[in-house]
Amino acid sequence: MFKLTTKQLTLTGVLGALMIIMGLIGGLVPVPNLAGAMTLYHIPIIIGAIVCGPTVGFLLGVIFATILFIQMGAAFPPHVLLPARVLIGPFAWLAFTGVKKLFGKEETIKPIWAYIIGGLVIAGILFVGIKTFNVVAPEAIATEVGKIAKLKPEILTPLQQGIQSITQAFNSLSTNGIMFTIALAFAFGIPGIITLLKMKKISTATSVAAVVGTLTNTVITLGLAVVFGVFPFGVVVSIAATNGVIELILAVVLCMAIVPPLLERFGDNAI
Repeated sequence: MFKLTTKQLTLTGVLGALMIIMGLIGGLVPVPNLAGAMTLYHIPIIIGAIVCGPTVGFLLGVIFATILFIQMGAAFPPHVLLPARVLIGPFAWLAFTGVKKLFGKEETIKPIWAYIIGGLVIAGILFVGIKTFNVVAPEAIATEVGKIAKLKPEILTPLQQGIQSITQAFNSLSTNGIMFTIALAFAFGIPGIITLLKMKKISTATSVAAVVGTLTNTVITLGLAVVFGVFPFGVVVSIAATNGVIELILAVVLCMAIVPPLLERFGDNAI
């Protein structure tokens, strides 16, 4: 049986109510990319998990899963739609507490871990970027995702044309496309290492937890979609490279703004 303090119950209620309100007004934000929409539900889950622990994160994930099942259960099988949602909070909490342990007594991260995390950023961008340039069939993907997202023709047609033009340019200059991906990876990876070395414990742990929570939602859901044949691999790579990136950036920015003040008020998470 779960045991929660009054503060944990209060924050769970506030964040859960926020998610329910988001569900009532739509919750999925339309964006001009291959998925057609992005979600913000994962952000309250990550915040709750960091501040109050994995139990709260799990409960908020159940709320997320329930809302999605009501909204999209007819379009996607539950074994694809639901599992990642309940794992967002526990994984984000594990990342937060784990990263805090990587810091020395000076409250700055040990250099070896900064290099490892920066290297993983570089490797991730390289993988997604090169797969995007070499695997994706953009017109077919735009059509398929457009049907699922029920995009209107006036949105879908320009989207298809724009993606086709961009991909044709990269196909004709595939070497340049790969070189651009490598440059982008190091442009993010190296400053990331420098930033990590300067960041304090709570800021770094919060950022990593936001990234892990977001990727849990994106990677597990899309991975299950591939395994069970809901989407082909090319569609999944494209959604991850567009929709997933937007969700990740928003999660980091909002969690960095919201979590530190909440931690000061509620205290460190420990159940």
